[in-house]
Amino acid sequence: MNVKELVIVGEAEIGKTTLANALLGWDIFPQSTWDLYIPTEETASKMLTESIRLIDTPGYDLLWYQVPDSVNEAVSNADTIIMMFTGFSDESDLDMENAPLEDIEEFNRWLGKLAKEEKLQKELLAKAKTRDIYFVLPFYSEDGPLDQEELDRDLRRAKERFAHLTDHGENGFFCIDPMMALIAAIEDDQEALAQSGILPLKAVLMGTEE
Repeated sequence: MNVKELVIVGEAEIGKTTLANALLGWDIFPQSTWDLYIPTEETASKMLTESIRLIDTPGYDLLWYQVPDSVNEAVSNADTIIMMFTGFSDESDLDMENAPLEDIEEFNRWLGKLAKEEKLQKELLAKAKTRDIYFVLPFYSEDGPLDQEELDRDLRRAKERFAHLTDHGENGFFCIDPMMALIAAIEDDQEALAQSGILPLKAVLMGTEE
């Protein structure tokens, strides 16, 4: 049987392993925490189905602009890629004329980080042999009330930046709460699974979308 490789990539601590575990339906891959974070350059894999090998990768480092060799190799060999990304901002998100100087300086640092992330992501995807690529914007409802307008804005901006890189166009983008999806999968809570946003992604990956 021909086994396809499904690779999840993204910066460190964005929720790749949580999403991988949610897709598997169990807390299988070990997860790092801010309290005990041990950087690794190793990938880990489990069979998602008989024909799909799910590969969890270490996060890339935006501070030093480094991508582990194992991530480059996984992307180069992947049949399908899930790229997780943070939200995008631009100068329209802050009143530059009236905002305090410290807010402007902090905002400009954030814009610089996002520009670096976008550049690195595009360089990484340029190494892929496939255009079967999906993009996931993670959110965490446990952190407080969701700002749906902000999520929609970030998703729209991501589509403007990346839709041309995938054969799925704007249909290749998803907003998912990885932690809610993982807990719901373990507890077999179908309502929470639907709320987490993971079901449409899982359907396209499994080839069961309507």
